[in-house]
Amino acid sequence: MDILQVAGLCELFPVVFLTTQYLSPLLVLGFTIERYIAVCHPFQRHRFCTTRRALLTIAALTTLSLTLHSVQAYFWKFYPESGECAVRPQLTEGGMASIWSVWSWVTELMVFGAVPLSILALNTRVISETRKISSHDLHQLSSRFNITQPLLYTEYFAKLEQYS
Repeated sequence: MDILQVAGLCELFPVVFLTTQYLSPLLVLGFTIERYIAVCHPFQRHRFCTTRRALLTIAALTTLSLTLHSVQAYFWKFYPESGECAVRPQLTEGGMASIWSVWSWVTELMVFGAVPLSILALNTRVISETRKISSHDLHQLSSRFNITQPLLYTEYFAKLEQYS
């Protein structure tokens, strides 16, 4: 017997399955935002990047994903006469313009389109800022070396003259 061929589980499985599937990119977005704050706004890090805030963010993202997919419990139905777990036929009327199809496309594009593009944009900004910081540090190091080197030569020759 297939586990989905049971009333209740047929309706619950898509909710749990899609919640966990959608939660993955949402959590990556949360961690990316935290990294963005830490690198691009380091003085705000202590205010926004706390353990408590991270736990609240995870709870909020989980709740958002669960709420977003709770409607799946209505979309799916177990039909005992055929022993089948399927989307309600009235929700698929109209093909691509059906409620089920539009809902699926909108949520899929939002979580697997907009979220990854946001992650890409934030990571690009983090990489840019990191490169800027790295090149700035190299420039400072080389300018320190350029100032220090002549001073060392001057001191060296002054000591040589002293012993001559």
